[in-house]
Amino acid sequence: MTTAHLTIKSSNAKTGPIPVSTVSEDSCPDCCPLKRKGCYGDGGPIRLHWNKVSSGERGTSWTDYVSSVSALPDSTLFRHAQVGDFPGDGKRLDRAKCIALAKASKGKSAIAYCHYDMTGEFEGKAIARHNRSVVRAMAKAGLSVNLSGNNPHHAQRLLELDIAPVVTVLPTDHQEKRFAIPGGYPAVVCPATYKDNVTCSTCKLCAVSKVSAQNGIRPRVVVGFPAHGSSKRKATQVARGEV
Repeated sequence: MTTAHLTIKSSNAKTGPIPVSTVSEDSCPDCCPLKRKGCYGDGGPIRLHWNKVSSGERGTSWTDYVSSVSALPDSTLFRHAQVGDFPGDGKRLDRAKCIALAKASKGKSAIAYCHYDMTGEFEGKAIARHNRSVVRAMAKAGLSVNLSGNNPHHAQRLLELDIAPVVTVLPTDHQEKRFAIPGGYPAVVCPATYKDNVTCSTCKLCAVSKVSAQNGIRPRVVVGFPAHGSSKRKATQVARGEV
């Protein structure tokens, strides 16, 4: 059963002092190549915290977590799942629980990522259609979710679904701050990964789904995250498409 812990004022140096949640590990999809194999949450103090949330020693039920998010003041920027994902069975997102959080998030500014299969290349077309429909429904209800790409090629396929903004893992030695993923789509490296004075609380880029353009509205640029943490070598292999 998926549980979550909400810290109202995070001490995480990357997010800044905003509400941040940790979601139990059973929320992580089976298709994520970093699941127990290179996730940045596998090491350090965050691993200890994540273990306690996953075991039920810390945190609350999903219903109580949704209520806590709903109680946040309007316009509050919060980070959903600094580790963890959305409720599901490892393959399919749980529509009811996901939409409940989306409704609670309406009026807030959320940073959220989802690694469930959207393209059908991991779990099959039927499951991917289901997951895409849940993501669309969440956006309609009030929560725009970033789709997590394993690498720039995967990010291209996610972006071409045209259902949500996209982020991607990058090799740890990636240098260009502005670049293009396959297909020519513009991308930027997360500023908080290389600027000491930037945090999620000041950047807010991942909370934006679309931006104004001269000819109307266009999707937000892809945001890239260079591999980091104790298992960054494995994450770099994923980012290069080697595994």
